[in-house]
Amino acid sequence: MSDIIGYTYNADNFTPKALIEFMVQLRELSPAALDMSPEVALNQLADVYGIDRDNEYSFDSNDFPKVILKFMDADITDFVGYSDMPDFKVS
Repeated sequence: MSDIIGYTYNADNFTPKALIEFMVQLRELSPAALDMSPEVALNQLADVYGIDRDNEYSFDSNDFPKVILKFMDADITDFVGYSDMPDFKVS
């Protein structure tokens, strides 16, 4: 889990916190998700929709978030929510 630096959803890259806030605004997730880890909230939602998160080829990022891992060399400074992470260090 510590290798997850963000998520791709609806043609945008999000920090974990920003994604959950966005999905709560869309009413995809309940406000209770704000108090959960992003992975727990997304696993619960995937169960509701019958999405296999272990097989990202089985769904589109417009339908459900896909993870962005550290090794993928994504530029986190372009992520939605990056400005809310002043202590994040780009390595």
